[in-house]
Amino acid sequence: MEKIIKYTVESDGSVTGADLHDGYLYGVIQENEGLVIHAEAADDSKRRIKLLGLTEMNVTDFWMGTIVCDVWLWPRDEAPNRIWEELFKGRIAMNDPEGSLKSLIENTRGRYFFALESSYGANVYAVCDDLQITQPSES
Repeated sequence: MEKIIKYTVESDGSVTGADLHDGYLYGVIQENEGLVIHAEAADDSKRRIKLLGLTEMNVTDFWMGTIVCDVWLWPRDEAPNRIWEELFKGRIAMNDPEGSLKSLIENTRGRYFFALESSYGANVYAVCDDLQITQPSES
């Protein structure tokens, strides 16, 4: 049985209450229209971050010992441009970067933009319809 972790999204989009800052990222698994992120909180308790209704994602620089810095959640239309650029890195046309990025954004569906940025290692960028954070039961 998983325990639901209640989190808060601050006015700047930062996710608080899950104790992920200075925790570790251990894995990312795409499952159908979802993304499951396995992490450990700063107090060593396990966390499972579930992005449901996934429509886009990009996971960069996944290294051993990835240390989580910030977790963000914005309404889709409030995500900063730099975050969209990270999501579509490598897919933006070099001959028209502004037009290409605009087109990619306009064609992306989903309610929220999720970002997990690390001080060392992987970053996760995704557009989804819902976010759940749980603490898996110890086996």
